[in-house]
Formats: sequence, C-alpha cells, structure tokens
Amino acid sequence: FTIADETSAGTYNYPTDAGFNYTGGKSTFAFSTAESSFNQVTAIKIQASFDDTNWIDLTDSADNPVSVDSNTILTVDIGKCKLRFNTVIGAETTGVTNITVS
Repeated sequence: FTIADETSAGTYNYPTDAGFNYTGGKSTFAFSTAESSFNQVTAIKIQASFDDTNWIDLTDSADNPVSVDSNTILTVDIGKCKLRFNTVIGAETTGVTNITVS
C-alpha cells in the first residue's frame, strides 16, 4: 500500500476501511519499505473482522498485540475473515511511502 506525501498524523486503514477477503489458514506476510524508519509510521496492526463491522487486533500466542514498525516477516494463522492493516502515523509524512506486504 502507499501512504501519500504529506499525510497528516492519525490512524488509517489499508488497503481500505473494509479490508480484504482472507480465505483463512496459515500465511506469512512480509512488510518492507525502502524508506528509513517507515517515514513516520509508528505502528501497523493487523486487524480481522468476522462480521464486516467489528475489527479485532491480532495478537500472538502470549496475547500481545501484533505490531509492525520496521521491515518484518509475520506468520498469521486464522480462519476465514477480512483483514486490514491499521496504520498509525505519528507525524506528517514527507514524500510518498510505499510499504509492500507480500
């Protein structure tokens, strides 16, 4: 996903507020960007919804919230749902930030 130049501090959902369909099962997600310090992105949380309305932050096996703030690889094991990337930007961005999730 792409965070536009001069995006104000705040919380944004990518790819959209509605998320994307996830078929379920175990998958590995790699988050990467060439921009240093993720260009003001302070955290990316993975959120799931089973009813298209209520969103739940994913946690690890110790019940700690899963949060990305640098180039990272994560494994997710969850049933069929919608997923989205809840992104917290700490200060106005400078330049375009392209974060690849694959």
